[in-house]
Amino acid sequence: MASLFFKAARVGIPFGLAFWVFESFFHVYVLGDGTLEQQLFRPQLHELWMRLLVLISLTAFAVYAASLFQAQSRIEEVSDEATELRKAQEALAVSEERFRKVFEQSPVGIVIADTELKILDSNPALQQTFGFTAEEYRGLTVPELSHPDDMTHNQTLVDETLGGGAPGYELEKRLLSKTGAEMWGHVRASLVRDSKGNPQYFVGTIEDVTQRRRAAQLSEALNALNPSIMASLDTDSILMTAASQASRVLGSDSCAVTLLENDEWHYAFSEDVPIDTKEIRFSSSSMTHQRIMLGTSGLFAQQSIADEDRISDDPINAFGVGSLLSTPITKGDKVVGTIDFYYHSMKREAFSDMELDFARKLGISVSLALANADILAGERHIATNLQEALEPKLAPIADLELGHIYRSATEMARVGGDFYDAFDLDANRVALVIGDVSGKGVEAARFTGLLRHTIRAYSYEHTSPAEVMTSCNLAILPIVPGSMFATVFMGIFDKKTCKLTYCCAGHPPPIIVNQRGVQPLPLTRSPIVGAFKDMEFHEKEIELGMGSSLLMYTDGVTESKGSEGLLGQEGLETGLRNLLQTRTADLPAAVYELVENYSTGDLGDDVAILAVSPQCDCAS
Repeated sequence: MASLFFKAARVGIPFGLAFWVFESFFHVYVLGDGTLEQQLFRPQLHELWMRLLVLISLTAFAVYAASLFQAQSRIEEVSDEATELRKAQEALAVSEERFRKVFEQSPVGIVIADTELKILDSNPALQQTFGFTAEEYRGLTVPELSHPDDMTHNQTLVDETLGGGAPGYELEKRLLSKTGAEMWGHVRASLVRDSKGNPQYFVGTIEDVTQRRRAAQLSEALNALNPSIMASLDTDSILMTAASQASRVLGSDSCAVTLLENDEWHYAFSEDVPIDTKEIRFSSSSMTHQRIMLGTSGLFAQQSIADEDRISDDPINAFGVGSLLSTPITKGDKVVGTIDFYYHSMKREAFSDMELDFARKLGISVSLALANADILAGERHIATNLQEALEPKLAPIADLELGHIYRSATEMARVGGDFYDAFDLDANRVALVIGDVSGKGVEAARFTGLLRHTIRAYSYEHTSPAEVMTSCNLAILPIVPGSMFATVFMGIFDKKTCKLTYCCAGHPPPIIVNQRGVQPLPLTRSPIVGAFKDMEFHEKEIELGMGSSLLMYTDGVTESKGSEGLLGQEGLETGLRNLLQTRTADLPAAVYELVENYSTGDLGDDVAILAVSPQCDCAS
């Protein structure tokens, strides 16, 4: 009220004073009644009372008017607040209705849980996916529905969210259905807080990604399986690996591989089958699932064996098989075997499209692996004979100690381009050769043989290694494939003078090993062989006396890879310093052991090593 009075006084008093002045002016200038000073300060009591009455009246009126104005403003404010409240309530009702409609109709599962992860509500999609009713969900907690191994990470994310670190969290984890089956769910959870920021409850969406995860699992399993079976040349290993690993992925109780030979089926492999299958044989004319597959070359998938009359006499009925998935092994367009996956329960769930696709691709992969093994086995036989023919059988050389070794990088590609040779030119001179032809396979072997014999031929014609390399380069250029070339080291050792004259044509420099240490030969700056015409080859000369070994090697030694990168020239020299006491005959094997240990047995390239040392006193 006091506030209202002061507001009115601020209005009434100025109006009253204004009236006082106006009335005085009126008396003086309109009625001609005295002076202005007399009128403003006239002493008549009734006029003073009249002026006070006007002043009080105006003040009261102002107070009343102000109260009316304030009341009207408050009414308008209350009305506006009521309107806003009504709008907010309507919007909230619409929002709640919309959320409820989304909640009920969403194809994705939605769950509401308190901050202790106790489930408060769930939508029909979630109930349908995992088999629980709304009432059953309300009595459960999130940890009870989650795989124990995945809940630790889940709880960490919950704690971080409650602590204010994030508005929510997202993860994929395993969830348990009402039947106890594991299912994968993609969970997105948001934390709802009140106006003060206090946590209220979680709203989470759960998308069933079991099928996607299963597809990824099957694809990864097939990708992991393919290299192991493709790298093998052993038929039994291919079949055992494929059936055993695929059985685990498909979750079958047992598995077997049957093969058709001479119009008769037999078991080549079985795992966890309850009876011995070694002696089981049956005719291809029997009405078995193999017989059915012979006619279709497709999968045989039977969810319930008891419901399939066509295989009533199949041997698998003795195994107690309830369901069967079988994929064919083919050779060309003919079925020559099957990979069978047995489920011993009376009836399992229907095979999914992903499982059928996995089994189909498995059969194709195994068929290709077996065909590849046949081809590679034939090539390997040829390669073995060819490599044995190409590898020189070094004859003993008077007054020289020899050591040599050759190792292929892989058994799958035994024919490489590395070679070495040592032979007498006359009573005093010995030719020493090591080389590396680019490429692999039969074409590289042909070039290797050609180059080795060409070097031998020109070694008898010329007296210097540089001349031999020049002639060899010109001779093989017209006939060598354009993409091939060779690096070659050739030395001619004179046993009478202990002088070694050599040409290093693009090849790693040999190393002299003796009691004083290790010393690489200086390079001769000569080009590779078989790549360019009219090239100049150069040579150098050093002394190689008793007690020194000349170690020649191909780049498979220095380019072997370990955890610290390539072994390199420096790594080889370091290793050789620990082999100074090694006999020349044993030095190549010791160096190869060094390379093998460094690369942990995983050679990246073929390795050829030749070592020689004089065993005579040279003339001064």
